[in-house]
Amino acid sequence: MDTHILEWFEKLEKSATDLRDSRTSEVHTWAPVLTELHSALDSVFPPNHVILKRWEDARAHGRESVRGHDHQLPERWVIPELVGVFQTAVKLLKDGHARRLADGIRAETIGHCLDQADALARSGYAVAAMVLAGGALETHLRNLCARFGLTWPGEGSIAKYNQALGQARNLGTQELVTSSDSSLIESWGKDRNEAAHTPATFSRSATDVLAAVEGIKQFLARTE
Repeated sequence: MDTHILEWFEKLEKSATDLRDSRTSEVHTWAPVLTELHSALDSVFPPNHVILKRWEDARAHGRESVRGHDHQLPERWVIPELVGVFQTAVKLLKDGHARRLADGIRAETIGHCLDQADALARSGYAVAAMVLAGGALETHLRNLCARFGLTWPGEGSIAKYNQALGQARNLGTQELVTSSDSSLIESWGKDRNEAAHTPATFSRSATDVLAAVEGIKQFLARTE
């Protein structure tokens, strides 16, 4: 995914710099280019990232420059600044930040799931909370396996990811997930499966699930 992102950004960078160097300022020429540059940045960089802030600051400068005048595309007055912001974004991706950005977005999404599971458990919805927390755990374990280049037989699951990480630990290729972690993961996985497949007989209380959610949060915080 990171390679495709970088290739996409480099292609857009070349189009923008070539157009800038041609010294054209035609609205019909620049409008689609600037829109595509902005869309690319917005789709890769998380909200509130400095790159997006710098882009918006440049657009604001453009609007300020033409205040009181009728211009279809005020951004064209700050084209060098906008292209410069995009070039900085490309450099960040070349330096390896694409993977870290993706990891950050995944971690934020998983965190939201666990926050929702916490809220459900506090409201007494133990089954729904355990299913949601287990899904967050499974996604995180899969990401960990991908980080260490691990494989597993058949379709993935909490148990299979946990087994792959355990085998890697025994081989000395990963020390992040300890044997104690593996025991907890096994227990959480069993609870998630029971909640998902036999909810009518789920034996854990909301308090039990709340403790599990907190444990998963701590595990994720330590192994991100």
